[in-house]
Amino acid sequence: MAKKPLPYPEKKTVIKKHHTGRYIGITLGILIILVALIYLIKTEVLVKTPVTLPQKEGVAASVGTSDITLAELNTAYERLPEQYKAQLTRTDVLKQLIDEKLLLLDAEAKKITVSEADVQKEISALMVTNNITEEEFNQALALQGVNKSEFLTAFKNRLLIAKLFNVTVLSATTVTTQEAKTYYDENQDIFTQPASVHAAHILVNTSAEADEIVSELSSGKNFTDLAKKYSIDPSAKVNGGDLGYFSQGMMVPAFEEAAFATAKGKYSDPVQTQFGWHIIWVIDTKPAQVILFDDIKTELIESLRMTKARTDFQTYLSELGNKTKIVTYFSESITPTATMPAGANDENIPPEQLPVTSAPAEEQSPAETPTETAPAETTKPAAGTLAACLTDKDAILYGAYWNKDTEDQMNLFGTEKADLPYVECGVSDDYAAQKKECKDEKILGYPTWKIAGKLVPGILTKEQVKALAGC
Repeated sequence: MAKKPLPYPEKKTVIKKHHTGRYIGITLGILIILVALIYLIKTEVLVKTPVTLPQKEGVAASVGTSDITLAELNTAYERLPEQYKAQLTRTDVLKQLIDEKLLLLDAEAKKITVSEADVQKEISALMVTNNITEEEFNQALALQGVNKSEFLTAFKNRLLIAKLFNVTVLSATTVTTQEAKTYYDENQDIFTQPASVHAAHILVNTSAEADEIVSELSSGKNFTDLAKKYSIDPSAKVNGGDLGYFSQGMMVPAFEEAAFATAKGKYSDPVQTQFGWHIIWVIDTKPAQVILFDDIKTELIESLRMTKARTDFQTYLSELGNKTKIVTYFSESITPTATMPAGANDENIPPEQLPVTSAPAEEQSPAETPTETAPAETTKPAAGTLAACLTDKDAILYGAYWNKDTEDQMNLFGTEKADLPYVECGVSDDYAAQKKECKDEKILGYPTWKIAGKLVPGILTKEQVKALAGC
């Protein structure tokens, strides 16, 4: 029987604390993107049969009697991280804004409300979960160029849509124990955890340095203190060289072999890799194990229920689109000549808006044919740059948009970061999930490099990346 789509990524996808003093599951920057663009599901295009209509100045689209302005579209697009702008067009963003508008109008029609107290309660819970103060919260908003009022409105809209989802779909969705057991039996690999090692390391340039550190360890010196003092791994200054848990296939071979061969609580002899010389301390080991159904039943049923509800909600949203008049005036391909909307930034004005529309299904004419948007062109990195060499060598950086370490890794490449061969693993509607491409590559932490066919987790310096890739 064919394997069903994975609805339960939490047990398969292990997001580790690489190189940060604390792990924040959803950073404020991500939350800002979330409330602006991402709702409970990813949806299909609702504008099915566009026809030309007179232009409506300053408006990107109309949903029923409500408008989405060009200024709103530009603001949402400009807040995307640079790596997202390379993958998404303003048209993509507009589709998400249209979906949001449909859902908010439906919530209003159903008299679903969210109070200011509800908003404050959820934001307070978010800050507690992520261990940040209100001052840090406000600083993050300021860095994103978002004022507090604007953020609160966007966050309130997100809560409204979540409440609509709960009322219209989730409350009526059920998954039986037998359905969960069938899924469990058909997807055993998801519930099998491979053997893993929790290790820390000290990385130095020479064999002599490594031998000296081994001598200090033998005399009773603390491994973490020595890692912070001597290791050339940038993360060691923060976490004492702690790499967290990793399974076989994640590290370069020599390092992995030594780590799995060292007993718990012991440290290895010096091991040479392309990074330098390592002394590895094995903090803990875990054997391969299968998670029993009874241990995971409640959590699995809820995960499957949520997956089923999201699918039903997508259908619900499509039906809203079919019975609502949606008019799109925006086009990526026409040079702007229209008057700039009040308060808009000249540099952010998109091309002149060519109107297209979607009428309810019963009003559409068979003679009307859909228009297609040409895919955005991708540009190659400039010749002679490190990014160009990495691309030529088929090196890949895997990361997640919500992960601070991914951002730190990219920032090490300065102006070249936008040209790095990068694969986004994060799923926009579920920060605990992972895209299939990254699952297939067995990416278990962010950032992770794939260089010369090997996975190398953690933040690497430019020099380390050059050496590994042969650039």
